[in-house]
Amino acid sequence: MNSSELVEKAAGCLAGLAVGDAMGLPTQFLTPEKIESEFGRIEDFRSPPDWHPYGDSLPGTVTDDTEQALALTDMILENGGELTAPDSAEALLGWAREKDLLGTEYVGPSTGRALEKIASGTDPRITGFGGVTNGASMRIAPVGIINPLIGGESRNGLLREVRTVCTPTHNTPIAVAGASAVAAVIGEGMAGNTDVESILHSGRNAGKTAYGRTEEALPDISAVGDGVTMELLTGRISPSLGRRVEMALELAEKTGIEELPGKLYDVIGAGVNTIETVPTAMALFSVSAEDPVKAVTLAANAGGDTDTIAAIAGAMAGAYAGYSVFSSGYLERVEEVNDLNIQEYARNLVQLIDEGGN
Repeated sequence: MNSSELVEKAAGCLAGLAVGDAMGLPTQFLTPEKIESEFGRIEDFRSPPDWHPYGDSLPGTVTDDTEQALALTDMILENGGELTAPDSAEALLGWAREKDLLGTEYVGPSTGRALEKIASGTDPRITGFGGVTNGASMRIAPVGIINPLIGGESRNGLLREVRTVCTPTHNTPIAVAGASAVAAVIGEGMAGNTDVESILHSGRNAGKTAYGRTEEALPDISAVGDGVTMELLTGRISPSLGRRVEMALELAEKTGIEELPGKLYDVIGAGVNTIETVPTAMALFSVSAEDPVKAVTLAANAGGDTDTIAAIAGAMAGAYAGYSVFSSGYLERVEEVNDLNIQEYARNLVQLIDEGGN
């Protein structure tokens, strides 16, 4: 892949993330039935109902999914591609403070709890032991972008960096596994892999490896203080991500594409936990890899945590299909409403790859 091809993929990934986030905002945490009654069907940016938590948002507005991913991107660029847990914590805390969101429900449950602890002076290496939600997976795209998967060692580097940026808020086997699966799919797309089945297999394997490595690296429960014992215990409990992804992909093979979001909502889940969000997003990617807008519209109508599912599915499909597949209307609106320059971010991230920063 030459630089221009990498920029095309990186911009596609970030575009899919932002467009999906904005497309899914008005239906966030609604049931499929409520989505149908309020909107009929989401196929474009829409305003949320007045009573919705984001009821005053303009069509095309992004949420914390995109904002946190770009906060990490800024940190990665400032550090020349080097990632540390304290720097990741500082980037997220800086974002929350700038937006005046610290202590509010708009930050996300795991991230919010961890950032409040970090703000009070707690070491960020021990604040993420209870984080099992999808916050890590929704913002991991820049790590996937700067780690195009071109061999076994490149995957090892990807998994190390994913765990590093997950540590402050989501230092649990399932959260790191989910973020690793998403980053690996993006990394495969960045490297130009066109075999969707192979890409999904790489994602599942990355998740499995990351789960085991994270479990092994966690401290012995008998040796930690009382303040994190319960978090360590509960953060280690999870169904198998790999098996849940397999179930979701089996559903995708057997279900018509328009019926798939509802089936995933019923069987796999579409809530805020990683074990639901990532398999559902990967299944939607599996049927729409070449059409990121299709991926995000399917997610926006699925119900549940629609903005995050759409952001993740859109990021994976965008890395696969590239920036040029998006119609200018979608990108112009999301960039204008949120004052974004997606291609500039993409060029700067690819420059890190060209300079050997990763």
